[in-house]
Amino acid sequence: MALCDLATYSIPQSIATASRAQLEAYLRDLKTAEANANAALPLYIALLKNERARLERFAQSSGTSAATLRNLLKGLDNRRDHDTAFSSKMFDARAKLYKASADSLSILIEQYGGFKVLPNGQFFFSDRSALARYDATVGPTNAALQRVVALEEERKHLEELQQGGFKAFMGLVRTQ
Repeated sequence: MALCDLATYSIPQSIATASRAQLEAYLRDLKTAEANANAALPLYIALLKNERARLERFAQSSGTSAATLRNLLKGLDNRRDHDTAFSSKMFDARAKLYKASADSLSILIEQYGGFKVLPNGQFFFSDRSALARYDATVGPTNAALQRVVALEEERKHLEELQQGGFKAFMGLVRTQ
């Protein structure tokens, strides 16, 4: 869902060269994306239920046989269950990524002007406690990012399986 896809928000080109105002805008966007990811699952479930009801009404009105309708709805319910389980994991992973990223960014905003970005991309803080707090956010951010990447790979696999299931269903419908 685009509501929790950070690509729709204002990401600075470079955290290292961003102004404080750009960092603060990005922090607001991260918090909005986190809230949207946390709120997305009930909306997604409602969308799937609506899709099922519309498809059932259409199939009934078009004279689809009871057996075909049962198979159609069974397949749709199976897909919905898998999609809901996957989406729940993805929304949770994205929310955790946005939260962890916001935690890191909050420290950079707090320390704005008090850190440097080294040529290798690492941050150098003059305040050791800020460094320790920032370092503590790196692990959760990396773990959350790895989880989102792994789930994106899982999504690709699920889409391939769904395509195969849809093609099999279409073959079943044509033969009845």
